[in-house]
Amino acid sequence: MLCVSLGNSFQPVYLALIMKNRKVTIIIFLVLCVLLKVYFIAKDNPELKFNTDDQRNYDIAQNHVLGKGYGIYDIMAHRYRLSAFHTSSTVFLYEFLIKQQIPQKSIVFTFYILSTLFYILAVIYLYRLLTLLQISSALVYAATILFALYPSVMYSVGAKHQMENIVMPLHIINFYFLLQYVKGRSITIPVYIFLLISITFCCFFKSQVLLLYFITGCVLLFLFVKKRIKEKQTNNAMLYFLLALILFISIAFTPVLIKNKQLFGAYIISTQAGFELLHGHNGINKGNWTMSVPGTPLDRYVHEKIPNIETLDEYTESKARAQLAREWIKDNPGTEIKYIFKKMARYFMPEHAQPLTMKATFKYHPLTILLHGVFFFGLIVSFIKNRKFLFADEMLLLMMPVIATLALSVIFFFDFKLRYHAEPFIIIVAVFGLDRCIRKYPITSSTNSILARQNRH
Repeated sequence: MLCVSLGNSFQPVYLALIMKNRKVTIIIFLVLCVLLKVYFIAKDNPELKFNTDDQRNYDIAQNHVLGKGYGIYDIMAHRYRLSAFHTSSTVFLYEFLIKQQIPQKSIVFTFYILSTLFYILAVIYLYRLLTLLQISSALVYAATILFALYPSVMYSVGAKHQMENIVMPLHIINFYFLLQYVKGRSITIPVYIFLLISITFCCFFKSQVLLLYFITGCVLLFLFVKKRIKEKQTNNAMLYFLLALILFISIAFTPVLIKNKQLFGAYIISTQAGFELLHGHNGINKGNWTMSVPGTPLDRYVHEKIPNIETLDEYTESKARAQLAREWIKDNPGTEIKYIFKKMARYFMPEHAQPLTMKATFKYHPLTILLHGVFFFGLIVSFIKNRKFLFADEMLLLMMPVIATLALSVIFFFDFKLRYHAEPFIIIVAVFGLDRCIRKYPITSSTNSILARQNRH
């Protein structure tokens, strides 16, 4: 009864006015959201500076252009050394832009224009994705508004010079088209080509999402086999797409692998993993990330355990740190289990990183409290009353970003920018579950047709 009454409350009179002038309302809403986002961008970075990571990558690119190699002065090692800490994609990009003599501020300004345009696309395609799931109109609008104004999307990550602000909107667009395949609709060749380019771009510029698209690819392969067996499907387009995607991503990372082979004698994407692994697995940080600067407790711990660390190259140091993390896990299994649950709990805490120009603290946000509450409410109710919902093809696909980023948070440590990749899908899954709870319909092809007829009326 609670769910039914909740559903009725989503049908106020003003909804009819919105539906009547839908296009005008959407345009006005988007304009207001964009203006608000531009305000937060201007407040957070009025001088158009690079963020710390991108400034480091820019400096590495500049040093290479000057003939100094792909290196930078390392404050932890107290010397200039070759570096592949981050994936080399942005280093290659900045090297090209430096050769074109494009100023830093122009690069940052152009990025903000692109990220704002991708923000608009993200809002539009989130709306389309929710509509594709045949969710009630009221919930679709509520979820779209929530996403557009969500703290991380609007300011805590969304207002920053971060590649996540291009990659995350692409996730929404990619999953919109992939959901069409899951729901039995045909995907055209131009869409497959777009997906190849888009997913490769996401993986190349944010290598953390390689796991996301790897497990998503596994799900798509499973669904392909399922369609072949149960539905006698003879179309092999999805299989060819997955094979082509592996080829595209491999080609994209080939220059990175070759460069790092020349630097360190190993085919690696970056050296970051070992450093990050130690951050999340030691008795000092307690599973959290801390700033890497000389003299910190973690720095003293590392020097104690690896006395010759300052003589090592970056790749060897990364392996040494990873080994130290593995030894700590082996020696402290009970504490490690506590850290796992702590990281999982932190992932779902309603916190957001504040912009640097505001208070540099982490605060709870009522919208996130509401969202995570609805997310778990839908999962729990579905588990009790309709377990088929949890294992429906749509849910299986849409949960992949959440599962992938949660897994990475456990393997390494919780990071707001990492959860940012999954936050649109937490919204989608939460609203999807709430809608099915309200309507009391399981997810089947027959009820999909019922819901479609209801939406038309």
